[in-house]
Amino acid sequence: LELIDPDAHINCPGNWRASRPAGGGTPGRPSSWAGEAADTSLPVLLRAIPQSPSELLLTFDSPLGPSTNGNAGLFSVSPGISVMQAFLQPPARREVLLLLDPELDSLTAYTLGVAAGLESCLGPPTTDAQSLPFGLPRKPAPGELIINEVLFEPQTGGSDFVELRNLSDKLINLERLVIQNTAKETGNTSQLVERPLLVFPGEQAVITGSPQDILDRYFVPRPELLLANALPTLEADTGNVTVYFEGVMIDSFNYSDDYHFPLLSDTRGVSLERISPQAPTQEPGNWHSGASTVGFATPTGENSQFQDPGQALPENLIRIANKRLSPDGDGFEDVLLIDYETAEPGFVANIRILDHQGREVRYLVRNQLLANRGQFQWDGTDSNGEKARIGIYVVWIELFNPEGDVQRSKESIVLAGRF
Repeated sequence: LELIDPDAHINCPGNWRASRPAGGGTPGRPSSWAGEAADTSLPVLLRAIPQSPSELLLTFDSPLGPSTNGNAGLFSVSPGISVMQAFLQPPARREVLLLLDPELDSLTAYTLGVAAGLESCLGPPTTDAQSLPFGLPRKPAPGELIINEVLFEPQTGGSDFVELRNLSDKLINLERLVIQNTAKETGNTSQLVERPLLVFPGEQAVITGSPQDILDRYFVPRPELLLANALPTLEADTGNVTVYFEGVMIDSFNYSDDYHFPLLSDTRGVSLERISPQAPTQEPGNWHSGASTVGFATPTGENSQFQDPGQALPENLIRIANKRLSPDGDGFEDVLLIDYETAEPGFVANIRILDHQGREVRYLVRNQLLANRGQFQWDGTDSNGEKARIGIYVVWIELFNPEGDVQRSKESIVLAGRF
């Protein structure tokens, strides 16, 4: 191991790297890393997990400087909690254990504050304060933590994931959950969740072997709710996902590729999404393929096929509120907005832009599996990417589903501009 910067903290993990020469070291010679830049990124608070009612463990994304140890004044907990001690945790120096007084209450939501001036291991102190909500987690009961989305057939080289949704009013820690595939009798049938992650009421957290793979392939609105943890082997045709906590079954889902949208030619990389949180998990009609309009999966976000059973559902329709566009870059009516909302999953859309003589100018949407609601845009360009002529156009819309229900409509619009 070679020291990178002798003028920086010597006892800092980011200031040491393995020697590069083939001989394995540079005794009596300059370090092979001499002159290289060490990691000087400022530490960002990632999570705050209670270890007990009087202990709170903080995790940062980069090592902290030695002055953090014992500096309880950098940290605060509200409401009504004093930070008595702060202990920097070796050897990685990315964690700080806080001792609290009085003890945390399981029915109270707290906020952790980290003051500016927190010393990074190699770089300058932080200049901005940081904060994070947390609380004392409680045990999940059956039906309080439900299976909300499952990707059991990822793209080649991709990672499976299981999404869990907190339906309770509790703060739930995923650590010590057990995920099983009860349909398998041999091989990797069970995995313990070994890392903590607090899930607040209404949130969706994703367990996956590779969070980076999920980030690379899908839109993830809450990356902090991705938890890196191995899953049991999930077969690509049929299988099971069952969640246990301390031997009690919390939820179970017998999945099948037959639940996918029947018109999909390839289901690799397409998740199964739960439609209603209140409907039974084992009800086949409560599951549907993730919509193509959102990238076929919605890890940590609201399911594209989500429906609230307490909400009145509209008729299947597409709406164009403003039937004029003027794509001149002035920020006013630059695009045509086409909104849709469906009463049930499984609808596919085709949308074409026609000129006043019925000739196709742009095939805007081709066989797109719709979410329960969303929006398309036309920017006024034709199929060659060139600006279409000023004039009257027709938006031709077709909706259909595998049951044979077909809706077609036409809307006249105006493409305006300056002469």
